[in-house]
Amino acid sequence: MDTQAQFTFMGTGGSMGIPVIGCHCTTCNSSNPLNKRTRPSGLIQIADKNFVIDVGPDFRMQALRLGIEKIDGVLISHAHSDHIAGLDDLRAYYFLYKSKTPCLLSELTFEELKQRYPYLFQPTDTKKSVTAQLDFCVLPQEFGSIFFQGIQWVFFSYLHAGIQVTGFRVGNFAYVSDIRYYSKQVVDRLIGVETLTISVHKKEATAVHFGIEEAREFSALIGAKKTYFTHLSHDFEHSMNAQLPSGFELAYDGMVVFFTISKKDIHDN
Repeated sequence: MDTQAQFTFMGTGGSMGIPVIGCHCTTCNSSNPLNKRTRPSGLIQIADKNFVIDVGPDFRMQALRLGIEKIDGVLISHAHSDHIAGLDDLRAYYFLYKSKTPCLLSELTFEELKQRYPYLFQPTDTKKSVTAQLDFCVLPQEFGSIFFQGIQWVFFSYLHAGIQVTGFRVGNFAYVSDIRYYSKQVVDRLIGVETLTISVHKKEATAVHFGIEEAREFSALIGAKKTYFTHLSHDFEHSMNAQLPSGFELAYDGMVVFFTISKKDIHDN
């Protein structure tokens, strides 16, 4: 038996968001709200649980916009600022529930966070000023699966700009951000995914990101039925959707897609 779940695109822009400061291109000057893109993040809702993938610098605004008043877990793909600069804002959930927020991440990302946010790892007197209270769950290896907060997640690693990135699969949905080069092991973990979310920063590939053609090839390798592009730069004006082949679509902030997960992959805590 399968359970229906949903993914909401909290943010679909690249590291600079859209509009870009000081830019007056067609996309940045557009009045179309679908061209207003915050930094990349997503909300996965399974049963009565909320999981956030990445907490970038726009997280506070995104959470308020979507009314996210409860988070059961955070999944962190890597330690670039557009994916982690909102970690401090997670302290709001400590004020609400007086409990730490579970965070799933790789060992290399964990070590990077300790260097960049040392105060998050120091003892806090909760009667005084409180930092974000996080309970880190460090992945034991680069590829595998794990039950995190009662849900089974498949994880896999690849390199982006010289650092390790973790992609995540849950049920027949996968979130693959900041990818350019990958191994067969990554593809193997994604066979059977029907709904794929993947970063495409510009129309043409860069040294660290897929372009449209590379994303299409990757989607075909795993056999995805529907592929959504995220982490978009101002190269993409939303009307370009009409030019994409069937089965491919530009995501936008607030967009909701549905997927399924087997009930055996859901455990009560």
